[in-house]
Amino acid sequence: MKQIFLAVALIATLSAGAQNVAINADGSPADSSAILDVTAQNKGILLPRIFLTSNTDALAVPGPAPYLVVYNISVSTTNGLFGAGLYTNIGNALNPNWQRLGNSVPGPQGPAGTPATIKTGALMGSAITTIAPNSPVYVFSGPTAQVTVTANQKILLWGSIPMGLAAGSTRQFIIVGAGYQSTVPGSQLINMAGGSYSISEIRGERSTFAFTGSIQPGAGTYNIGCIVRNMGALPITDNDYLNAVYMIVDN
Repeated sequence: MKQIFLAVALIATLSAGAQNVAINADGSPADSSAILDVTAQNKGILLPRIFLTSNTDALAVPGPAPYLVVYNISVSTTNGLFGAGLYTNIGNALNPNWQRLGNSVPGPQGPAGTPATIKTGALMGSAITTIAPNSPVYVFSGPTAQVTVTANQKILLWGSIPMGLAAGSTRQFIIVGAGYQSTVPGSQLINMAGGSYSISEIRGERSTFAFTGSIQPGAGTYNIGCIVRNMGALPITDNDYLNAVYMIVDN
């Protein structure tokens, strides 16, 4: 009966338009910066557990709101999914785009005192004029370099590129990274970060996006450079000069 009374009281408080809600055992008020402030010594928050079949699944959660967060219990790593974990909808209710929050982590740091440097070089030049929208794949966003490595050598690449949407455009999402592609015909353009890429926001004004990555791809010849996947509905057209440095080192 006490639990029912507390639940009703909480709902009544929320319905009354409270600005801050605290859930704790000692009655402490919520922090003024938090709409919900939860404190516990030995408990956690159990989010809704959903089984997603793909990153565009529109059936598991009917009409999901943008930025809705769920815990995906599927361990699938196909169809745009990256196993179980927290996912958020960066699409809309009709066309969801579920992205794993655990992947939004910083990429690998640039090298510090790397041994046995075999080759260094620079990538400098204008970015491509237009990066097409709604892309399921990566594209090189500017000049590239071609490198040849042995089986035990690693490619390191880091730099920055200024990009933006047309003035006045609403924000959308992109993935920026360091990429590589074998010169063998038909080879895929791959993010050096693999599934641990970061999702960035791009607006109707130019911003500078940093990228960094490292990969030991195996013996062969590869094109390397800054890559972009434009996940939004608008083309990226306000692009400027790319600056990057690469190194080939023995691993």
